[in-house]
Amino acid sequence: MPAPLHILMTADTCGGVWTQALELCRGLGERGHRVTLATSGGLPTEDQRAAVERLPGVALHATAFKLEWMPDPAADVRAFGDQLERLCEELRPDVVHLNEFTHGAQDFGGAPKLVVGHSDVCSWHAAVRGCEAGDEWNAYRRAVAAGLRGADAVAAPTAWMLEQLETRFGPLPAPRAIHNGLGDPASEGASALRAARDERAEHGGLTPHRSPYVFAAGRYWDEAKNLAALAEVAPRLDCPVKMAGLPSPDGAASSGAPPSGVEFLGRLNADQMAAAYRGALVYCLPAKYEPFGLTPLEAANHGCALVLGDLPSLREVWGDAAIYVPPDDREALFYGVHNALRYGEELADRMLAAGERAQRYTRAAMIDGYLATYQELCGDAPQTPELAAAASGGAF
Repeated sequence: MPAPLHILMTADTCGGVWTQALELCRGLGERGHRVTLATSGGLPTEDQRAAVERLPGVALHATAFKLEWMPDPAADVRAFGDQLERLCEELRPDVVHLNEFTHGAQDFGGAPKLVVGHSDVCSWHAAVRGCEAGDEWNAYRRAVAAGLRGADAVAAPTAWMLEQLETRFGPLPAPRAIHNGLGDPASEGASALRAARDERAEHGGLTPHRSPYVFAAGRYWDEAKNLAALAEVAPRLDCPVKMAGLPSPDGAASSGAPPSGVEFLGRLNADQMAAAYRGALVYCLPAKYEPFGLTPLEAANHGCALVLGDLPSLREVWGDAAIYVPPDDREALFYGVHNALRYGEELADRMLAAGERAQRYTRAAMIDGYLATYQELCGDAPQTPELAAAASGGAF
């Protein structure tokens, strides 16, 4: 059995990468590995720090440095890279796991580097704005390309995202798709699925503990999430739409507030999010850009039916287990949500289909993929055929 590893991992504190990184850290710690988690993008909140403190084998190194896609990031990105080099010199990690691009070009004392591309500005711009990012992003393009070339291996959460990186930045070293994962198949996802099956058999559809509302979560002003489109059709739906997150960057309801039919729940903690998922019938994310999508996975794990933007990445993840709507077609979005809510037995079947599909994307499966990659980079061959497939991307 391979020796326990020490991984130096980066993560930002202001997006979905944080959720994925904590799931990965939790799973690695439970298997006896150590993680030093170096963060940027803003200091962690008290809740984020508390979440890290509960993880086994994880040490937090927090910074407030800007991320590579933020305005005027160069000085901060260099300073964060310097801190990563000092951490490597002090800690001598076995692997450096970079959840951003630029620092893949640095030498960390010979430690192998895995760069994970969760998203990038250029593919975001093409999907959301319908055109390529302008020349003002050329420095970013050069930094991303150099970081990818400098990596020993590159991973992404979907094959679609991996293809985007290769198309825009050139050939990738040792590429592999490792799907994100949440929870344990023996815990919340499986228990929600069993409950949904029981309820489907007993009630034939709508269940006593669920309210007739549609749930959505994300930054309302984020063009990629496209929640404003859902807000536009909300007044025509037969039930309310509830959204977690703030209505504007400063949290002011007067700025970008949605029309009638939408209830803003504000920023929710993990327990409050779980309660909102459990109470909803349908989770809707009419995204224009979503390389994987953790919130649909959370929703499916809690028994929601899914209505999603018709994107190759989301079809890769969800197959036939979701209803898909063109992100720019308001009528299609209305009828997609309306029809998802309309039929009791069919709605229950959609809930079951999403829950069953979600069982593919567990923390355990994600950990297997990353551990196999770490072992490959450290020169330790995977110990089982399953891990060998995971390391090459063949398991996904």
